[in-house]
Amino acid sequence: MLIAIDESGTFTASAQAGSGKTISVVGALVVPDCRVQRLLKKYASIRPNIPKESGEVKGRKLNEAWVVKIIDLLRKNEGLFFVDAIDMDRNTSAEIDAHK
Repeated sequence: MLIAIDESGTFTASAQAGSGKTISVVGALVVPDCRVQRLLKKYASIRPNIPKESGEVKGRKLNEAWVVKIIDLLRKNEGLFFVDAIDMDRNTSAEIDAHK
């Protein structure tokens, strides 16, 4: 089974309360072994055209059409995507530590 994990955000209390930049997220993609090679081959064929920043695909760069293409690719290959998010403005330091 392929498990890929990535995060976005600082996971620390923000000095910019109310800025809208206080959400931190962890995402995990899970793909069954029997589908990994097919998924990677299909992804490799579309990756050159996906918007990137310094060579890295960034979710914030994707428009709705790209998101649909990628979700469809994952769906067809039995990929599951899990997300855990926390708004740092709405939690105490102790709650943030517990979340980590």
